[in-house]
Amino acid sequence: MLSGDAAAARHSLGSAADEPRQPIAAPYPCSRSQNQRRRSKSLTHALPLGRPSGGSSQPPPPEPPASPGVDLRVLAPPPDRGLAPPQPLFRFWVDELLWSQGRVAVELLEQVLHEAGGLRTGGPSREQERERRRRMLAAAAAATAAGPRPHPGPCLGSQHIDCWEVLWTKSTYAIPAARAMRPGQLVSAIIGLNSLTMKKRLLLTLRGALGPDAAFGITPRSFALPEELDAWEECIRRQQRVQQQQQQQQQRERERKQRRGDGGAPAKQNGGCGGDGGGGDGGGGGDGPLGASLWILKTGQDAGKGLSLLPADQAVRYARQHQQQQQDQGGGGSGGGRRFELQVAQQYIADPFLIHGRKFHLRLWLLVTCHSPLRAYLHRRGLVLFSSELYDKAAAAEASSTGATAAGGGAAGGGAAAEGGATAPFAPPASHVTNYARNNNTLVWSLRQLEQHLGAQRFRGLWAALCGACGAAMAAAAPSLAEAHAWLAPAVQEYGFQVLGVDFLLDERLTPWLLECNSAPSIMVQHECEDTRALVYEQKHGMLRDTWAVVRGRVYGRGEERERAAAGPGATARWEAAHAGEYESLMPYIKR
Repeated sequence: MLSGDAAAARHSLGSAADEPRQPIAAPYPCSRSQNQRRRSKSLTHALPLGRPSGGSSQPPPPEPPASPGVDLRVLAPPPDRGLAPPQPLFRFWVDELLWSQGRVAVELLEQVLHEAGGLRTGGPSREQERERRRRMLAAAAAATAAGPRPHPGPCLGSQHIDCWEVLWTKSTYAIPAARAMRPGQLVSAIIGLNSLTMKKRLLLTLRGALGPDAAFGITPRSFALPEELDAWEECIRRQQRVQQQQQQQQQRERERKQRRGDGGAPAKQNGGCGGDGGGGDGGGGGDGPLGASLWILKTGQDAGKGLSLLPADQAVRYARQHQQQQQDQGGGGSGGGRRFELQVAQQYIADPFLIHGRKFHLRLWLLVTCHSPLRAYLHRRGLVLFSSELYDKAAAAEASSTGATAAGGGAAGGGAAAEGGATAPFAPPASHVTNYARNNNTLVWSLRQLEQHLGAQRFRGLWAALCGACGAAMAAAAPSLAEAHAWLAPAVQEYGFQVLGVDFLLDERLTPWLLECNSAPSIMVQHECEDTRALVYEQKHGMLRDTWAVVRGRVYGRGEERERAAAGPGATARWEAAHAGEYESLMPYIKR
């Protein structure tokens, strides 16, 4: 529950929200001269060059008003030629400097908001921010030759509340804005969703709320490192004992058949221990030698970095050596240094569902619009991201053997590689890697193409399972969301929205396994193939367009609070249901 002040500030929408939107008449306190200068910068070619085609069962999105080969950053109207520029429907601010890729990371979002009638009023690039800081420091040094120099903070939207109705930022930087916003403003974050978007916290959230059996029916069996290192090793030993008993039973059965000597009795071929080593936990131990089941070790890094894939016994040894190295170095330091520490050990799905001999994973988009009552939606567009090489099950063991030689058989080499941001010595081979950041020019499908490949009936079953897994994850996060908002005390209860990137891997039985949730999924459109670039553009543009349609009813100008409050409770949920587009509500799947 929120504080009384926050609850009193809650607002909702009425039928008036369905009427044509009126321009916001409030004057803009932000300067436009800086934005006008930005238009002269070089053009971007990250977006496709033609109208997208294919990839969705729905009609294609409306053609953008400008070719993607031109600059989409229309941050201010053109010079006055005697005609009054149209009044924007809303203003938005993009904290561009928070994205290491810079301009290309946010240009599609900016295009969608421009198409909806928005005007970007702020958000410098990293280059502009560095120059601003340099000037401020120089001025401060000249003004105060003695004494400590002030360190200017970054120019973020949370510092300019009166300059926007919509703020596109990252979760951590949304906290000050959520505490100072007024009704009619939105920020692109729901505080507390890091209970799902951080690798270790995802594991602890699912297991704590659902219990181990249910949690490991959604995500592969996992252990938090280093806290559960001993429990992980015991789990592996237990699996090995079970596998050994199964192999002994099979050997006795073969010997009995040999003694009969007739060879006429039909042999049972039920798969045996092929998938039982993990106890239905998403493991992929197969029927290989003891200790050969694969585990993937994950650090806190993103974009597919810091992953190690090893057989069980070798994985435990590596994790213990890595832990010892961190202890010798004083616990790995603080801040960003923790990103390079091992966070999770996860049983590897070694028998994935293959298409044309290639491994793939699904990138879906999950929209959360409110923490209480919890409302979430899963978009029917998405990406099927393939590996760059044909799947080779044996390649993982070969790569781990090569990595051990390169690293000198210990964790020292691995730690050095990780700290430098380089590829881990036991990194999965190319035939096992489907992360787009590692494979950004390989084959990409839409969910529509996957449906055509599987057939409508199989895809319906898969989609229901995907919605069920996402709904269970959101239900598991509800206690963390409540706790986070009791601490946050936002000025407006329904202050934000957030799009999560949810990654699933399908096993050979077409069972989806939740791998991770991303707090700021990529909305970039980059691929060397023009047709694939157009497909990616259509999927991401459609998702962003529908995202805005769902939340835009909560954006309005000053002075409309009383009218919106008169609509009564539940109006926001009704608006979202009426404007969901290709978003499917997860509320029927959220069981609490």
